[in-house]
Amino acid sequence: MKKTKLLLLVFAVLLVLGACSGADTKKQETEYVSLLIENIGTVGYTSLQSLNRAEHAYASLTDEQKKDVENHSILSDARRAYDELTSVPKKGRIDRKKFQIGAYCYRESLWNDTDMQKFADAGCSLITGAPYNKTLLALCQKYGVGTFVHSLYYSADRTIEVIDEKFATYEDHPAIWGMDLIDEPHASQ
Repeated sequence: MKKTKLLLLVFAVLLVLGACSGADTKKQETEYVSLLIENIGTVGYTSLQSLNRAEHAYASLTDEQKKDVENHSILSDARRAYDELTSVPKKGRIDRKKFQIGAYCYRESLWNDTDMQKFADAGCSLITGAPYNKTLLALCQKYGVGTFVHSLYYSADRTIEVIDEKFATYEDHPAIWGMDLIDEPHASQ
């Protein structure tokens, strides 16, 4: 008798869940996406994860469900704002409208997508004393980070002519925002 009652109870629960699952689930999915969009908040350097999560969830909705997401324009605006905030200025120029935060001599072991993404998500936008390296520059460009490329580290003949010759060998790149001429020059320099 107990088994029968338990089976009837399980069957009743399954019937109720089955009846509610169709329309209610679609509505819950839509509400969840709207909540994710709402939670993006003010766009900043650390907004990428919540922005990606909301975009992915929105993309997984059906076309019919997407029509019910009333705050979709906020998602589009947030993506545009984030892309503008993190974009590398054209022609290798620093965006003087924002305060640049960065690092000196970014280690080669960090030249990968995961670490550069973390660097950018932490609000860093500049590397000074960076070597002229196409792999590093491509990563910087991808994540909206600029560089001040160094000329020569430890050279006794660091005259302006020698530095000019060195910089002349560098190809122009959008992630190069400037040149780091001399690190801790001696008073005689």
